[in-house]
Amino acid sequence: MKHLVGPLEVIPPEAAFRAVLGPHLVTLPRLAPLADPGIYVVALAPGADIPGLCARPGEILYVGMSRKSLAARHHLRYRHSGGSTLRRSLGALLVDALALAPVPRDSAGDTPAQYRFRDDGERRLSGWMQDHLLGAQFPCDGNLPEIEAALIRLIRPPLNLTGWRNPQRGHVMAMRRRCAQAAQEARGRLA
Repeated sequence: MKHLVGPLEVIPPEAAFRAVLGPHLVTLPRLAPLADPGIYVVALAPGADIPGLCARPGEILYVGMSRKSLAARHHLRYRHSGGSTLRRSLGALLVDALALAPVPRDSAGDTPAQYRFRDDGERRLSGWMQDHLLGAQFPCDGNLPEIEAALIRLIRPPLNLTGWRNPQRGHVMAMRRRCAQAAQEARGRLA
């Protein structure tokens, strides 16, 4: 791993990025709905933890981008988890702690991996996110996929399941498969 050299110590790049990012992290409800394209990050708030995920408070959990509008990627404003990879992963990890019930997404043509949670569970998940996550957004243009990929490789966020050799990917994917299976069983009961 390359390091940035400070006057008195060697600083890992992810620590340097977190130090610069720190003042910009706010609770998710305080994120302004920006109309600009850009990059956003989600971090674990102090005192918070996620069952089954190895992450420290303050650690960046997820890096994402929006080519159109950062407001479009505000994960608290989603109607449900069906359109948010971050919400589906968090919900899968919190399914037992929050008593979430996976159900098929609204679309009849959904694949088995596409699920959301019952509306009462979506509200509990949003509440948990408000209380336990921080976020920051950085309006920018340019090659957003390249910027996002570079940040994922640098920071190694545990909920970004592609773009780096994530040792927690297997567990997160297993929990998501568990939710997808439960959603398919719910589809059968609804039919």
